[in-house]
Amino acid sequence: MAVNFYGNINGKSYHAPTINLFEQAKTQDPQPKMLKDTGYGENMPEVKVSISEDGLRALHGSRLAGSENLVEVQTRKEFMLNHQPVESFSNVFSNAMPSNYEKGENGEYVYVKRSEEEKAESILNTYKSLYDEIVSGYDEGTRIRFVEEKTAENGYRQISKEEELSILQNEFRDFVERRFGSERENLLKAANAYGSESNVSKEGDSVIRKLSKP
Repeated sequence: MAVNFYGNINGKSYHAPTINLFEQAKTQDPQPKMLKDTGYGENMPEVKVSISEDGLRALHGSRLAGSENLVEVQTRKEFMLNHQPVESFSNVFSNAMPSNYEKGENGEYVYVKRSEEEKAESILNTYKSLYDEIVSGYDEGTRIRFVEEKTAENGYRQISKEEELSILQNEFRDFVERRFGSERENLLKAANAYGSESNVSKEGDSVIRKLSKP
């Protein structure tokens, strides 16, 4: 069964922008006037007020009519960016299978018989690429993946590197068993050998069982 993932595509996570309101004001008006130097404030008594940048952001988000709370906006953006639908491993394997049709010299498509060895090489390379992508993403702290879970507060639960690797291995095994014959055992052995250096825990197996329940 293909597991539906959600996460930050291409390892890009949301980072709240650093807003320097004072610098922005200088950019808009390099020679700002004091209130007392304007017609409106020339007869007003001088009042000194000091508001921090955090205070200005909070004021903008909660006091000005028609404005949104900036913290809430940033929280929504972060959630949306980190919960984008991600293509399942099963779909990736299907798309990686070599096509039986190639474009000929005259632009027409011609049938090309692919050997099982050729297909097996393509799928194994895809598996290795996905495996490396998962490991490096978690090790570098750039990869975030969630699975749907009804008992979670927002309906999603973040998974670990070990869980995602286990899901990858399970979906690869299922795909190979459905689509390959003579090369099946060689593919499974090669995939197991490739990941043998990594200590993949059994956490992912429990995720597979849980997500496979109707």
